[in-house]
Amino acid sequence: MQLDQTFTVAASPEAVWSAFHDPVLLVACLPGASLRGEVQGNRLPLLFKVKLGPIAAAFAGEGEVHLDETARTGRFAGQAADPRSNSRVKGEASFAVAAVDEGTQVTVAVTFTITGSLAQFSREGIVRALAEQLTRQFADNLQAE
Repeated sequence: MQLDQTFTVAASPEAVWSAFHDPVLLVACLPGASLRGEVQGNRLPLLFKVKLGPIAAAFAGEGEVHLDETARTGRFAGQAADPRSNSRVKGEASFAVAAVDEGTQVTVAVTFTITGSLAQFSREGIVRALAEQLTRQFADNLQAE
């Protein structure tokens, strides 16, 4: 599934791009996400708790972040599993930071697959609504920081 989203932060592109260099800050801004240990280079040990329909899942896994300083773009790729629901998720999020009149526009394109029992409840409409809600909350939290 592919999800494309855009949000604006009332801050300079330099400040927003600087925030993307702080994985601890970014994880703290994403509802349901937490670090399971120390960040080592560009590798992040992550835990992400989510509820889709009647199933609550806690995905534990690892991701990598790569930044292109010149273009102010990057990507995050990762995979995780929830042993309780016997589900797995694998995905990649590409992002770009650009100046706009209101501050900084962040564009995000996410591609992912879900397998296991949670895949039965991950209808496109439910997942899109959840992604939109998480993006809004992430943007609000990033703005507050």
